[in-house]
Amino acid sequence: MLSRAQMLQRHTALNASQEDPDEDAQGNRYCLDCADKISADRRQAVPTAVRCTPCASRKEAERMAQKRQGIHHA
Repeated sequence: MLSRAQMLQRHTALNASQEDPDEDAQGNRYCLDCADKISADRRQAVPTAVRCTPCASRKEAERMAQKRQGIHHA
């Protein structure tokens, strides 16, 4: 059985794979929400990340709130 962290990472990777990353010619990746550079630590943990940690956390919290309210979005 996957831990909560592993499930979140898997979910994040699946969602991220549905969106194209914002990357420059040097390979730096930028958050789709706030345009801040995504940290190397985050990219190592979630190679497909398209959002920085704060924005990814906020998006996940919004998704969970919608789920509790019965609203489902991709």
